[in-house]
Amino acid sequence: MKRVSILFFILAISTSGILAQDFGYLGKKNLFSVFTTSSMRITPAVLGATSTVLYEGVSNYRYHHLSYSDNNTLIDKFKLFRVDYRASYQRIINSKMALGVEFAYHKTTIGLEKPAGFDSNNSFFSMPISDPVFRTMSYMLTAEFYNSRGIAGAGFSSQVGIGPKIYSFMDGENYRFSKDSVMANPYPTVGGDLIAINLFYELSYKMPITNSIFFNLGVRFHTGFIIPKLNTFSGTSTYYWEPHFGSNITTAAFEDNLTNLLSLKTGFTFIF
Repeated sequence: MKRVSILFFILAISTSGILAQDFGYLGKKNLFSVFTTSSMRITPAVLGATSTVLYEGVSNYRYHHLSYSDNNTLIDKFKLFRVDYRASYQRIINSKMALGVEFAYHKTTIGLEKPAGFDSNNSFFSMPISDPVFRTMSYMLTAEFYNSRGIAGAGFSSQVGIGPKIYSFMDGENYRFSKDSVMANPYPTVGGDLIAINLFYELSYKMPITNSIFFNLGVRFHTGFIIPKLNTFSGTSTYYWEPHFGSNITTAAFEDNLTNLLSLKTGFTFIF
């Protein structure tokens, strides 16, 4: 009996040592997250070329977006608030670190300067031209770091990430010069996508709700840059890639990546 007691004692010590060397929340090492990053684009609005005398009575044209409904009614919106929808997967590789990937989606409207002039009564007018809309998708490689005195996957952490953001023109929108004039060929079909490289640093906290679900709250600092396009779309007959508007689109995307610096992160993490 004494030998059995000693054996159980040795097994208990051995098991506790093994558990002490384990990592991950309740031994779970896979994290799948769905969340949003939201921001007020104040910095790019302040720093960018965001007002023009060509669009009378309206400043911050980058965020003053014009579009048309299905029945060709003009829709005029001022959009300073932005929300990106994101999903990520990470694998905890030790008590201090997890590696993973992240995907994000956003529908981005790029506000452009509008052509303007004077009518027969010498009154100023600007053309209510649709602004181009892009589908933006981000693909990031991420690394998350935990406090060695905490529990990997839970509590406070810091994270870094880097990867491309791809701007794809959405040609299914109702692009128009006015209520009565459709824009037949708005964008070059052979022009390709705009590509940016983005990176971020994040501080966040994962609060357990159940044994498998966390509420995730954090602050993300980010920036990026547009890769210059080498082709000039020669030979195409389109509207948005005329010399002025083509550079305007690229400049707007550059401002949105380089100077849109801070976002709030909210969402849920599932650990298994």
